[in-house]
Amino acid sequence: MKNHITVRFHKRDGDIMNEVAISFKISVAELLRQCFYVYMKLRELTGRTDMQPRELFEYFLQQQKKLQVKEYDLDRVAWYIVKLCYTVQALKDNPSQGQQLRANGIIKQVEERLKVDLTELKEAIKKYTEAKTKENLLALNEALKKAIMKLITDALKAEVVTQ
Repeated sequence: MKNHITVRFHKRDGDIMNEVAISFKISVAELLRQCFYVYMKLRELTGRTDMQPRELFEYFLQQQKKLQVKEYDLDRVAWYIVKLCYTVQALKDNPSQGQQLRANGIIKQVEERLKVDLTELKEAIKKYTEAKTKENLLALNEALKKAIMKLITDALKAEVVTQ
């Protein structure tokens, strides 16, 4: 690892000293260029704001943490959207009472965990299992689409509120 940087962290746990080494695949010259670039950007931003460089740096770290939380939240919403789609597709393939109960259970789970009302989707599922007509199938597809839109818009509203 010629011309690469290795940073060693020492942490004392009681009488034991632990060492962690982290190697970066970046040359010393490149690291200095990047540090200088960050320094110049911080200097530029302190000129435009009332914040000191340390305050700006802490602010950027806080923003990064918020972005990680938002990414987790969106990932969670995306998972429940996929789960709803699979459930509705399974119901379309085999519109039985058991599949209806399973779909209602998944919908209840989504409602509780994401705090959203999916009554329209439950009603469309009930109608489709009672009568497998083309109109009921179209209504089920429309209700699923509206449920997905509701999940996405609620997630995006939560994003705006937390910013």
